[in-house]
Amino acid sequence: SESPTTTTASGDETGSESPTTTDYDGSSGILVANADNVAISGLGEISGFSRGVTFLGSSGGALTDVQLANNDIGAVVANSEGTEISRNTLTNNGIAVVSDSSNGGVTAFNQIVANLEEGILILGSSDNVVAANNMYGNGANGIYLDPMSEGNHIDYNTVFGHETADLNNADGMPTNVNQNSFGDNNNCGTSLPGGLCR
Repeated sequence: SESPTTTTASGDETGSESPTTTDYDGSSGILVANADNVAISGLGEISGFSRGVTFLGSSGGALTDVQLANNDIGAVVANSEGTEISRNTLTNNGIAVVSDSSNGGVTAFNQIVANLEEGILILGSSDNVVAANNMYGNGANGIYLDPMSEGNHIDYNTVFGHETADLNNADGMPTNVNQNSFGDNNNCGTSLPGGLCR
């Protein structure tokens, strides 16, 4: 029989300045691989790993009420369906949350502050909801969606203090191209394209 292998999620992106952190080698504080409906619930802290929590090839997972700090990436959802990341506190990680090739998930009600490189990255993922997160000072972008991410809904987030943009749809791609919707209730300062903040 074949043994499970560590993932290196989808390949190299070329011709784009977008953040494409898809190398997930290294240690996970908690790894949920090819297992459905696994719930991880706090209170507790996961600190000092390459990835604090990783959902890989799994469906219906949930991560709630956990502190993720001082990891390279706080939470990774890769090749998974319907994963919920909610009510967590993510601070001082390199990147707070990455959704890579994952669909139908929810990232909501999280406190995402002072992560060094990025806040929430949505890479090649569709039909996700990113809502009601409080985000401040997470490096380049608060919420970033790459050109291959389609049909995602972003609303009710409070996002400030990012170097490139608080909300970034594929480095300024018009939202009707990749059908991502930014609701009328995002409280932020800067966006690419302009006009996504209220």
